[in-house]
Amino acid sequence: MAGRIFFVGSVLLLTKLNHMLGKLSGWDDTIIALATPSGVGAIGVLRLSGPAAFTIVNELFPSKDLLSQPSHTLHVGFIKEGDLALDEVVVALFKGPKSYTGEDVIEIYRSIAQSRIA
Repeated sequence: MAGRIFFVGSVLLLTKLNHMLGKLSGWDDTIIALATPSGVGAIGVLRLSGPAAFTIVNELFPSKDLLSQPSHTLHVGFIKEGDLALDEVVVALFKGPKSYTGEDVIEIYRSIAQSRIA
């Protein structure tokens, strides 16, 4: 009887796992998150990871066409909204699959000396 319960339990577990895997596969979100702790510090890092990372940053960083730049490179320029320069930043490019997450990753470094980031 115990073997039968184990078998039924295993089948239910596999069914649930297959159902979960079906839901988890195909995730193609681009994640944007603060990569430094909030509080006072010298540098703030914003990390983007996912298929739209380069497209998103390319729209805000008109200094160069980031899509045509090689992986594992640094670029200095301005983040802009229209003609308004918001901040001077350093942008690091890591093209997947040779990145920390295996996806396209961009890190934006901003000097925040004596500023608070939340």
